[in-house]
Amino acid sequence: MTYKELVDKIESTVNDHVMLADFGYGQLSDIKILDEDNDGADYPYVFLVPAGVTRNNQSTVYSFSMIIMEMALTPHDVLKIQSDAIQYLNDLLASLRYDTSFDGDTLLNSSTQVFRERFQDDVAGATASFQIAIPDAMDTCYSPVVTYDEIVHVTNTVDRLIGPDPGIDSVLVFDNSIVNDGNWNLNSYTVPSVGQYRFNLTQNVVFNELLPGEVYPSEFVIGETGTSNNYQATISNWPEAPEVGVTYSLNMTWDITLETVGVLELLTLPDQPVDESTLTQKADGSLKIYRN
Repeated sequence: MTYKELVDKIESTVNDHVMLADFGYGQLSDIKILDEDNDGADYPYVFLVPAGVTRNNQSTVYSFSMIIMEMALTPHDVLKIQSDAIQYLNDLLASLRYDTSFDGDTLLNSSTQVFRERFQDDVAGATASFQIAIPDAMDTCYSPVVTYDEIVHVTNTVDRLIGPDPGIDSVLVFDNSIVNDGNWNLNSYTVPSVGQYRFNLTQNVVFNELLPGEVYPSEFVIGETGTSNNYQATISNWPEAPEVGVTYSLNMTWDITLETVGVLELLTLPDQPVDESTLTQKADGSLKIYRN
């Protein structure tokens, strides 16, 4: 049961009580009061105030204050109104506790206080502080958070010149294996099974001088060998306007659902239909591969 469903359940219980006329929810400043248009609460009025949420491994506990109030036109009315409000509070808490269609546990250590003229309207009533525990065992099976296991961690030990045009290697090389599931080979990864993968690149690069007619390379992609499929990064800080000789610290991530096994080139500069300059892959870059 969600928090909204719980509040809706409490409101429904109030509405089912034959003596109660109106329900509200929020902070004390949200309580309806009589204004110049004579708009205000219908009495007896129940107002629910949230008071915090706690949880343990097996349940979530929601705390509330419930205020029941009635117009007190004369001092003689106050005591009866307070007495009635206490009874209404008991009715509501009992209904929630013993409702077999409701999986919450209304805790019995509630406290009640009576009041008079607490709000702008001349009212009296009672306030109960109580808690409702909802069974809610922690379980990652239903979590929308995707978790990954690291299966490859490789680094490069030397500077390398790369470029997308023919005659220069366009794929980053990582020659030092820290973690290897057996499917990494210098600049490519053989996907062993379909599933959800994450690729993370941390790499310093330096863009080299443009020759006449050249443009800078576009950002790295993951290429699927034997096809024209290229996977664009889901997170990228590739510079929009590179400057020659400046070291750029790239941090790029690919989240990919792979539906076929095969060989991936990691990571390649796509060849554009124009002449392109080169860049230098600096030593001590890092590539990590994760699988869900």
